[in-house]
Amino acid sequence: MADRVMSLAPPLARVALLATAWFLVGTGTAGAVPTWKSLCSGNGAERRCTASMRQSYLNTLGGLNQVTVSLMRENGCETLHVVFDRPVDMNRPVGLAVDGGDVAYFYSGDELAGLARALDEGTEAPAEGPPEFTAFLGEVDGAKFTDPGAEMVARFARLKEPLRLGMACAATSRLMPSLRAGRMLHLAFSARPGNRAQPYHWPRLRNRAVDIPLEGLFATLDEAASLTRATPP
Repeated sequence: MADRVMSLAPPLARVALLATAWFLVGTGTAGAVPTWKSLCSGNGAERRCTASMRQSYLNTLGGLNQVTVSLMRENGCETLHVVFDRPVDMNRPVGLAVDGGDVAYFYSGDELAGLARALDEGTEAPAEGPPEFTAFLGEVDGAKFTDPGAEMVARFARLKEPLRLGMACAATSRLMPSLRAGRMLHLAFSARPGNRAQPYHWPRLRNRAVDIPLEGLFATLDEAASLTRATPP
């Protein structure tokens, strides 16, 4: 089960490369309204297309940092990814929501591996883990699911790393109706503190929120995928 959850890591590395390529070919002018841009790579069964948007936000020093949100489509699987240009604080919550709906939180690899072990071994969730893990294992004990492993992946396979976030196919699929019907994707996180000594420690001052308009996302991705199919080998 742990391998099933952590298989999300390779797509995270791959989308980071796609985001880098998108930065090179999709840079816009200062002050321009952000739009979704497409990028396709690979051939045959390995062909994948991604729609990405880069958005700026104010950092803790009053300057600008950027975040890239991408929806990748490959072999009928769609996965949502985020790439930061500076590390986020792994010890504080990272989550996203559509139009003020329920927040989908991301988890570290250790947290997800701990949940997978607890499910495999029939033990309790780690005491320091997210409370929703404990609630889920309680539902499993109540025999609510015919396939607890599949439910775990669909509900929690949202991986966070210092510079990247990624959602597995099943987890993205659950978010898809909201993405298709929504107007704004709201991303909330905290900047990782610097190494320099600070005269105060107010974690809330590092909280950041970025709004990504969803208009044009699926039109951009669908058009790119359609052009891919129409292109002769």
